[in-house]
Amino acid sequence: MEEALARELAECIRNPDLQQRLLYQWRTAHAVLLRLPSTALVGSTPAPASDHALALSHTFASAFVATLLRLQDDKTRTLPKPIPQSLKDAFCEKCCALLLPGVSATVRVVHQTHAAPLNLQLARAHAAAQRKAKHLHKPSISARLVRVRNAVISTCHRCKHANVRAGAAKAARGLFGKLPSRRGSSSTGIKEEEKAAAAPSALDSFLKTLRPQN
Repeated sequence: MEEALARELAECIRNPDLQQRLLYQWRTAHAVLLRLPSTALVGSTPAPASDHALALSHTFASAFVATLLRLQDDKTRTLPKPIPQSLKDAFCEKCCALLLPGVSATVRVVHQTHAAPLNLQLARAHAAAQRKAKHLHKPSISARLVRVRNAVISTCHRCKHANVRAGAAKAARGLFGKLPSRRGSSSTGIKEEEKAAAAPSALDSFLKTLRPQN
């Protein structure tokens, strides 16, 4: 995890001092949570040691997020590459706490309908991108709207905020519904071939013995 984070930070931030500072803040916030048992923060009355560790981890996580936001909003310097969304999703949207499943957050997968708030949000973002591309006379980056069939909800144990992330995308459909898969058609053909090449029945074998043989 730290190697992947170091590569992402190296692509976004060229300053080695800032890279080392961010890595230290991330490593410390993560290491404090790893020392806690998986059920230490789930109860209604957490232990004082667990509460202190959660506050200490939040201090370093907030410093990590504040540094990233300051670099992102700084107009004097431009980042060579935008900060990846996967890195932002590791923190709570409300209190900036580091979300570690089973320790500082509870993760669950919830089914999303076509008219779910998350799919409506994706549709609005897609429509806004289409309007912006049309206004700038540029081809749109995402030509097709992709809705999701489930959402990953991470509930922060510190502020109880539910962080909703997009899950698996819905399968593409044809003009008259879902397109038939090739696997199903091939299996049907194999079954027909096996049926055609099936062994003769007992009646066919008996009738064959009654035929005159030359």
